[in-house]
Amino acid sequence: WCRFGARCNFGERCSFGQGCVFGAWCRFGERCSFGAWCRFGEECGFGERCVLEGKTAITRKPIFSLGYAGSEGRTTYALHVECGPLIRCGCFLGTLPEFRAKVRETHGEDSKHAMVYLGWANLVAVQFDRLDLVEAWK
Repeated sequence: WCRFGARCNFGERCSFGQGCVFGAWCRFGERCSFGAWCRFGEECGFGERCVLEGKTAITRKPIFSLGYAGSEGRTTYALHVECGPLIRCGCFLGTLPEFRAKVRETHGEDSKHAMVYLGWANLVAVQFDRLDLVEAWK
């Protein structure tokens, strides 16, 4: 019955150990935030019914992150949930196609930040076995 409250916040250098496991009914609150340097250990797993951003995770390792990216140097998370990859980047929360559109709107197509984010978006699609979401890119 692990539960993190609606305003849950983990510190800047938060670290979960190598054998970290969150229980089957684990739930992260609506405004749960992991700090800029937060990382989950190599063997970290989430329970079968873990809810992330209001969606049920579909694997025990539902998070794929990109650290220190973009103009703000934040960590961006891809959550592997039932509706497909869900991206959390600062205040942004949306699907992979919505994330790409927001990146292009904010950073254009050819800037360093755009290239990092758009390249990572393809890695997310491959990591979560959603090859239909891989986008042809430079």
